Amino acid sequence: MAEDKERISQSPSYVLVNRQLQDLVRTQNTAIVKLQCMLKRRDVTIPHEDHQAVVAQLDEERLQHMKTRAKLAEETEKLQFAEGQIEMLKGQLEREKTTFETAFQKLKTKAIDESHKNDELYNKCL
Repeated sequence: MAEDKERISQSPSYVLVNRQLQDLVRTQNTAIVKLQCMLKRRDVTIPHEDHQAVVAQLDEERLQHMKTRAKLAEETEKLQFAEGQIEMLKGQLEREKTTFETAFQKLKTKAIDESHKNDELYNKCL
């Protein structure tokens, strides 16, 4: 080390300046590389607070999704029950319609028969 100091002191000043400039350039290059690494790391990472906020939002969305699924299942069950009731009522209505049409047809036939009997009696009386 003592030899280096002696050699440096004996070197011309332009050599000393050149070495100092080279040291400065190396130091600046090192600083540039560190800054570039830091910028790349910043581009690919997010702050912890942002990550936590996104995780909390995702948890909330999952909870809402579960609630929506439960509500959908409940409403689907109600819909299926209502559809069953509708089918049952359609069947009942069809049976009542058939019963009514049969009774109506019988009454119509009976009324026509009675009308013919009345006409016959009327014609006999004349």
